[in-house]
Amino acid sequence: MESRTTYADVAAGVPPLRIGDEKIHSIATVQKCTKFNYHRLTPLMFLAFMVLTQGFQVLLYFFANRIENFFQNWQFITINCFVFAFMLITFGILAVAAVKKDKNLYDIAIKLMAIFVLLHTIIFVVFLIFSVIVYVEDSTPTRHQAYINMVTLEIVGYALFHLVVATFLSALVVITVRDKDHLSQCPLVSVDRI
Repeated sequence: MESRTTYADVAAGVPPLRIGDEKIHSIATVQKCTKFNYHRLTPLMFLAFMVLTQGFQVLLYFFANRIENFFQNWQFITINCFVFAFMLITFGILAVAAVKKDKNLYDIAIKLMAIFVLLHTIIFVVFLIFSVIVYVEDSTPTRHQAYINMVTLEIVGYALFHLVVATFLSALVVITVRDKDHLSQCPLVSVDRI
């Protein structure tokens, strides 16, 4: 017995015909695929996260230094421009993957985001260790204790900032993996319906 149920019928909610004891399609899967999902919002969330975190770092550094020192520090500007460009490339790959439903592009974007998570985690650990070293080594009678405490707290605060960044990036990685899994289950549904 041949079925006359088409993919358009299934997408429109028409119950599938049976061939023997098996259904042609699962209604639950069709409903999942035709519902509005948030995979197109994930790149926008990543873009907002990227702008906010990089902007926050620049503001912190800007207010911690004089204006003339800020613009003369080419190392800081170069590193932040490189990081921003790298994140912008990741955003572009993620956006194209969401629009074209490309599994390979999703894999690339997930790997790049995982690299960011790893880097921020390493920076967090390094700054924590550095804060302990600064506090122990400089806590001598010849040093001003209040100044040492302030420097240590600044380092710890910067370390915690990277921990927060790594945590939010980890959440975005999980969301992106779910987006990829969702789209891989809906290869026959048109992009306009997603």
